[in-house]
Amino acid sequence: MAGALAWTTFWAASGLGTGPAVASGIAAVAIGFCGELLTERLRMPPMLVAVCGIVPLLPGLTIYRGLFAIVVDADIQGGLNALVGAGAIGLALAAGVTLGEYLGRPVRGGRDRYDRRVRRRATTAEWVPPRTPARAGSGSGETLQLRGCDSRRSPVVSAPGSHLNASHPEREA
Repeated sequence: MAGALAWTTFWAASGLGTGPAVASGIAAVAIGFCGELLTERLRMPPMLVAVCGIVPLLPGLTIYRGLFAIVVDADIQGGLNALVGAGAIGLALAAGVTLGEYLGRPVRGGRDRYDRRVRRRATTAEWVPPRTPARAGSGSGETLQLRGCDSRRSPVVSAPGSHLNASHPEREA
C-alpha cells in the first residue's frame, strides 16, 4: 500500500512538470506523513511504513545507467550527471520522509513511548541521581570497588567487607 501511494504521488508530481528529485521528495513527504498518522492504527513504527514506501522510488536504475555510461560508453559527463541525479533523489527521499514524519507528529496527537518516558522523568518529584563509586583518597575512609557487571543495569558496586567479597575469596586482596 505504501509503495503504491508513493508511486502514485511521484507520478502525479511528475505530471505537474517537476523533476525526478523533486517528485521523489514530494512522494517521500506524503509517505512520512501517512506513516506517522497510521502508526497507532496499524500498531507499527512509522519508519516501517516509510521504508516500504520509498523502496519503489530508490534510484537503482539511474545509478546503473550512470555507471554503465562511465565504464562502457566512456561518457564521463553523462555518467556523472546520472550519478548526481541519483544522489539528489536519495537525498530528497531521506529529507522528505523526515519532513513528513515531523509534520505528522503534531497531527497524530498522542505521545509515543519515548515522549512519555521523558515527560515522566521530567515531572517526577523525587529524582535521585545514580550513585557513583567513591574515589580513593576522597576522605571517605572506605573505597568502593567495581566487582563485576549485573547484566540488567550497571556495574555492581561493593565496599570491602561486603557479601560480594565473601563469595569471591580470590578478590579480597
